[in-house]
Amino acid sequence: MYENYAIAGSGMKKMFTAEVVAIASVVILLIPILGWIVGLVGMIVGFVLSLTGLYAAGPAHANFKNAFTITIANIVVSIIKGFMGEDSFLGAILGAVSVALGFLVVYFVCTAAAELLNEKGDAYQADRGTLIWKMYFVCAVIAIVCSVLAVIPIIGALAAVVALIASIVELVASILYMIFLYKASQSLLA
Repeated sequence: MYENYAIAGSGMKKMFTAEVVAIASVVILLIPILGWIVGLVGMIVGFVLSLTGLYAAGPAHANFKNAFTITIANIVVSIIKGFMGEDSFLGAILGAVSVALGFLVVYFVCTAAAELLNEKGDAYQADRGTLIWKMYFVCAVIAIVCSVLAVIPIIGALAAVVALIASIVELVASILYMIFLYKASQSLLA
């Protein structure tokens, strides 16, 4: 059992590092020419590190394995969506599927970590994980509904405002998710 804590904690530490690398890469992308190259490489490194973290945590809990598998499925969906285009009907459907898959990854990571943290006696961090996946769920549902409503002319403007508010909440949830990855990994490794 204690070995599972260390395995999950190590994998989550990699996921946290991946999130930091991804954010730094987005900032670097703002630099003309060289920033695009370095930022893109950084994003790829962050993504691979995230996959490595999910894979490494997999033996500790089945939901980490589920998150890994869903991440791979989301890659496939995103590639197909790239060929369809954002403005096509199928592209919009695949965009909604991608949002749902992204939520599922967060859900599986948070629930796996929460279960292990509860076993270890860290109920506070476990509760944080539950709060975070619920925030992501609400944001994902709102994003999907707003993307459908955006095609209706009159409702589209209102949907855009609601989507903007949901994006702000999702940004907060993303920051909380990063903090959760860090603190949960520290708790599981202690």
